[in-house]
Amino acid sequence: MKPDYRDADFTAYQTIKIKEAIKVAKDLPRIKKDDALEESRWQFNVRKKPILQRALVLKEDTIVETSEGNMIGHAGDYLMEDVEGNFYPCKASVFGSTYDIIEPYGGDTEHG
Repeated sequence: MKPDYRDADFTAYQTIKIKEAIKVAKDLPRIKKDDALEESRWQFNVRKKPILQRALVLKEDTIVETSEGNMIGHAGDYLMEDVEGNFYPCKASVFGSTYDIIEPYGGDTEHG
């Protein structure tokens, strides 16, 4: 049975949970951009692991059902499949600075 979001008890419960979350968040340490830029704070240089992913160029504006809800991919953007089999759109400008096309997809290639 789905909760009735108009129900006063449910709304009061949500309000309490939100207030509790805000209290917890106020106590968490914060890192501001200026703090993060201090050289003494960094501990490692890291490189993202190379993961083979599949991609295709979208030919038209498309709604993509993702694990985080519907997103819009525009013509010229890329449709990507992550290692868990989820799909998401990737702007062409982001794709170009993040990914290299290494081979055409042959259907047999393991990815992820």
